[in-house]
Amino acid sequence: MHSSLRTKVVLWFLFVAIVVGFAGYIGFRRLADYILRQASAQMDAKLDHVIDVLGTTNSTYLNLVHSSIALLRMLGREKGVPHLEWTVNSSGSPEAVLYFGATPVAGDDTLVDTVQELMGGTAGIFVKQGESFLRVSTNLLGFDGSRAVGRVLDANDAAFAAIRRGESYFGVAEILGQPYITGYEPIHSSNGETIGVFYVGFPLASLSEIKEAMNEGRTLSNGFFALLDHENRIVFRTENVRDPIELETIVSAAEQHRPIDRRWLVKLKTFVPWDYDVLAALYLPDVSKEAFAIIWQFYGIGSVIFIGVLVVSFLLASRLSEALGDAEMSRREALEARDAAQAANRTKSTFLANMSHELRTPMNAILGYSEMLIDEAEDLNVKQLTPDLNKIRHAGRHLLSLINDILDLSKIEAGKMTLFVEEIDVANLVSEVATTIQPLIESNFNKLELNVAPDCGQIRADLVKVRQTLLNLLGNATKFTERGRITLSVRRIEPNLASDSANSAAHNSAERIQFSIEDTGIGMTPEQQGTLFQPFSQTDTSTTRKYGGTGLGLAISRRFCQLMGGDISVTSAAGQGSTFTVDLPVKMAETPSEGALPARQEPPGD
Repeated sequence: MHSSLRTKVVLWFLFVAIVVGFAGYIGFRRLADYILRQASAQMDAKLDHVIDVLGTTNSTYLNLVHSSIALLRMLGREKGVPHLEWTVNSSGSPEAVLYFGATPVAGDDTLVDTVQELMGGTAGIFVKQGESFLRVSTNLLGFDGSRAVGRVLDANDAAFAAIRRGESYFGVAEILGQPYITGYEPIHSSNGETIGVFYVGFPLASLSEIKEAMNEGRTLSNGFFALLDHENRIVFRTENVRDPIELETIVSAAEQHRPIDRRWLVKLKTFVPWDYDVLAALYLPDVSKEAFAIIWQFYGIGSVIFIGVLVVSFLLASRLSEALGDAEMSRREALEARDAAQAANRTKSTFLANMSHELRTPMNAILGYSEMLIDEAEDLNVKQLTPDLNKIRHAGRHLLSLINDILDLSKIEAGKMTLFVEEIDVANLVSEVATTIQPLIESNFNKLELNVAPDCGQIRADLVKVRQTLLNLLGNATKFTERGRITLSVRRIEPNLASDSANSAAHNSAERIQFSIEDTGIGMTPEQQGTLFQPFSQTDTSTTRKYGGTGLGLAISRRFCQLMGGDISVTSAAGQGSTFTVDLPVKMAETPSEGALPARQEPPGD
């Protein structure tokens, strides 16, 4: 190889290496920023999810607390009316004893144990002793493993204040150093005096729903989530915390609103009913690590390829002149291929233009001959051939319908669909469509109801396309409905009442006509409605297998309506039927406005 050529190749690849390295650095920065944005968005989404789980948990367990309180109250009433009797304790001091009927509560744990057996959680009963409330029966276990009786209700708790006011309290409270979802209800004597308290509670630390939501909340490798109580103590945390001491530091900084270590991105959301905070922390070095791992996978392979290309280029440089000759030949071949492709494209256009006649004519002949053969078979009394001939005719009609749909869609997307605008009597049109579709309606044992407003009158539109649209929608309705009801309603809408249309600003300036086809069939989910008007689209594979179809009818019908200045909308729910609404102007323009029909119209959002 000539030395000057070798030098040029080396300099060229050195330049490429510098450019690729700089591009890799820029790519790394952008990728890291993207990963950070995605991780931050995941943190927000998972924070919202944990808050939702806390809300659901709070609602569920408060209902359970209410039910447990009601059960405890009922069990107490079954024993008798609550009242106090006074006695003297071993130290000679007067002491109040709570009774339900003739049964003293102290020493009898059947009430609280029954509630625990039936409802779970914990239960207890307090008796009023002076200005305080003493726990005399409970299945709460103290630190020594025995029943935690003999303890008084904390006077600093919100529950104590509510009981002193004669009110019930439901919410989170701390019991024996642990958070509980609790309920406290005063026990009244026959004269309305508060003589004790019913208590039920479920330990927050045992609620698996919250734990699962928290442990699902990992963000990259070392990110974590934590649930903090109203005093910013950690109730739950994910299991992947790098360093518990570091976690305490982050929580303390978040509590005091101090700057947090730059290595961490921390977000905080408060669950108001409990005054608890959900903390999410993202370890920022994880972002760079993730970005580097992705970039390295690409550049590791790229480096091998780059070196290989350098070696091969040296070997091929000596034959560069021959390669230039080959390149010129290739250029000429490419030009010839381009010309051939353009000719093929013109051929395709000609084929589509002639396809209507070339396919429809023999198909119509097949249909005509099949009908003649059916008549002849009946005349010759060979009716055993009639079912097979009917199958041929039915298949031919189906194939002709598919050909027509594909051709219509091709014309629409090419902008070559022609509209023939004429006066249409709405009542006559509906009657004609109903007569045409009636056999199909009856094939699935359905009933067709017509509801045509008397003021519908006439409209200016393309009769063939309006009829085809209505037949497509009615055919769809009866296909997905068995032994049900299909209703075709027509109404005229004044300009100031048309604001519910898809393009209300344009629709408000002219009268509209609306055809509504309502059925009681299988209906659709919102996800199925999202792809409803896309060509060759079915709601899902199961309906395609059961009901058939190509997914063209609705797409073509909607584009027909858009060509005429209208649209089709749908409302539906799974198992509750569907309602398709065709909205058209009473007097459509002779020529559709430019850009009224895009090449591919996406369905409107839910």
